[in-house]
Amino acid sequence: MPPQVTPADPPEPLKPIPKWTAVVAVAVILAAIFTSYLILSAPIPQDTAHQSVTTQLELARLRAEARRNALATGAGFVAIGALLLALRRQNHAERQQRVHEVATANAEDDALQRRITDARIRAVEQLGSDSPSVRIGGLHNLERIGEQHEHLRQIVLDEICSYLRLPFDLTPAASETRLPANQFEPMGPAPAEPKHDNAEREVRLIAQEILQRHLNPKLGKDRYWTHTRINLRNAHLDLIDFSECRLVSADFTEATFSGDTKFYRAVFSGFTNFSRATFSGRADFEQASFSDFVFFVLATFNAVLILDNAIFKKDAHFTGVVFSRAAHVTNADIPIGRSLRPARFNQRLFAGRADLTGLIENQSVFLKEGLYHRLPEGWRLEPSRDDPEWGWLTNLPEGQAPTE
Repeated sequence: MPPQVTPADPPEPLKPIPKWTAVVAVAVILAAIFTSYLILSAPIPQDTAHQSVTTQLELARLRAEARRNALATGAGFVAIGALLLALRRQNHAERQQRVHEVATANAEDDALQRRITDARIRAVEQLGSDSPSVRIGGLHNLERIGEQHEHLRQIVLDEICSYLRLPFDLTPAASETRLPANQFEPMGPAPAEPKHDNAEREVRLIAQEILQRHLNPKLGKDRYWTHTRINLRNAHLDLIDFSECRLVSADFTEATFSGDTKFYRAVFSGFTNFSRATFSGRADFEQASFSDFVFFVLATFNAVLILDNAIFKKDAHFTGVVFSRAAHVTNADIPIGRSLRPARFNQRLFAGRADLTGLIENQSVFLKEGLYHRLPEGWRLEPSRDDPEWGWLTNLPEGQAPTE
């Protein structure tokens, strides 16, 4: 599709010349002729009775020349009027041409908009198809629309994110656990046992690849799509790799991340939300940058969380986060000691190793006893009275236990 052309406003209609203009023009021309003749003939003597024949002939010649010059003056006024009419006619022709061009541009724009709308409708219909190959074609059609029409890129991103927000389950189909087809010896051939395949997973991986391609400015200015939001709320993302991507107002609330998740050196602009998200694999946020508030409230990390050298320019909230294995937060740049508050790790549960150097603000962190933990200077692990296998992180004086 060609790039969209925004047509200009049509020119204002040309006003007709009033009929009285012709009468005024004739009167002006006649007045110009008469006035010119009076001016030119004024120096010529009118009394020629006592003049010689030669002088009379000369005076007659001068009067004739005055009349000729007066008529020439009138002809000049006529020529000026004709020139003005020609200019008006030319202006009218140009305006008509402009009107035609605007009408043509409007028609082309309408046709273009219809083609874009039809292409979007077809792509969305393809995404709802039962055939994985048709759904893949719909994703590529949406990507092509976004590549060719910059003003539609946010809409295309919204469509792809909407597809990833559809319910999806990686577990095998329940039919795999059914009884064998010949259990009751049915009449006729045994029906084919349905089997689980990864077709939908492949479609979703392609949708993720489109996001990864066009949200990474490192791949080139022409390929990066500027956007105002990324809505992946409740989405199921498998092996997503947003490394070095630039994400604006990203919402991953209650999202499920299967496999390893990479946000290495990712740049988050605007409010970012990972609340109640679940990470089943390694979550890599190393050197990620958050320019605004970020929430990991009630998020669950079933594997390793890496926040080494991450930059939090505003508040980072980790209230209620569960770490099942290990967390590495070494050298994270979190605004401690400034007007902004540091990351909150209230009621944090670490079932694995924890590296919290330079990060902890309070004592409401549970750590598993018997594992290796890297703690900030001045902090120690105080065994819990209720469960000796767990301990409280505290910086209180020796012998003074925290309140549980």
